[in-house]
Amino acid sequence: MRIYRDTRTWNPFVGCVYDCVYCEPSFQSLIRWNGIMRDCVDCQIYKPHTHRERLDRIPLDKTVFALSFTDISFVSQSFMFEILEKMRSDTREGRVWLLQTVTPQFYPIGIRSEKSESM
Repeated sequence: MRIYRDTRTWNPFVGCVYDCVYCEPSFQSLIRWNGIMRDCVDCQIYKPHTHRERLDRIPLDKTVFALSFTDISFVSQSFMFEILEKMRSDTREGRVWLLQTVTPQFYPIGIRSEKSESM
């Protein structure tokens, strides 16, 4: 799915309960439709849940908006670290990863790259 030009989303975890005003008409309705098409009840009700089968399906685009259909505060710490490890081990030259949240205190400590830690 394309939200931004030259960017693809990657969602091994989806769903949210924050009920943000901008989310309902766009993201939630798209995920509900996806849930119907793929027979995922949790997607149909936008319940936060894991799609482990998507973990290895990172898009080929240069820019990847990771977890665009959730807030990272709903992702378990162990699964978030699995996601971050996939991002760290990605070999695409110049890859740009995007993450967002309405609750930045939930960003895991390990999200910084080794490069930024050495600066």
